[in-house]
Amino acid sequence: MSRGQAPVERVSLGPCDCPGEPHHEDWADCQLRFAYGGLRAIANALQRRFLDPTLYRLVAVERGVSTWNLTDEKDKPVPVEIAAIDALDPRQARILIDHFDNETTLEQLRAAGLMPEEEAEAGPPNPSGGPSRDGSEVTPAPTTTPLPGDESPTGPTASPNAKSEPPSTSSARSSRQTSPTSS
Repeated sequence: MSRGQAPVERVSLGPCDCPGEPHHEDWADCQLRFAYGGLRAIANALQRRFLDPTLYRLVAVERGVSTWNLTDEKDKPVPVEIAAIDALDPRQARILIDHFDNETTLEQLRAAGLMPEEEAEAGPPNPSGGPSRDGSEVTPAPTTTPLPGDESPTGPTASPNAKSEPPSTSSARSSRQTSPTSS
């Protein structure tokens, strides 16, 4: 069992954004390899991606940044945790996310046996719906089925032929269900 510190790479986050500008540049020391616990946490977040498609990226940053020089208004170090990552300037968050959202992280997940083969081939989902950096297909967003008695079906699961009925006819409609259309 290796007890040494994982090798790190210092990543510049740009000019200091800390209150009072206590230093010239913000930076983060990012691990080049995740420990098994970090990989497990990322894999668990990937499994919940339909509830929060960006969670695995935040977990990767939280587990991958060993330290940074960010400070609060009292000049105290800001702990590396998801709440602090969420509070970052979007430019800084993007730098860190891009550092860990890559093939190296996927290779580590595969090597640890924490990513099913079909997901390993496709890679993590692209929540923006736009083209992925690697050209892979867009992962469709989950759909929901309307509950019986829903008066006004809307959204991606509503049938394009579905019509809202006035409330006076709702008792007749309660026995029908709107089903998603097939593509």
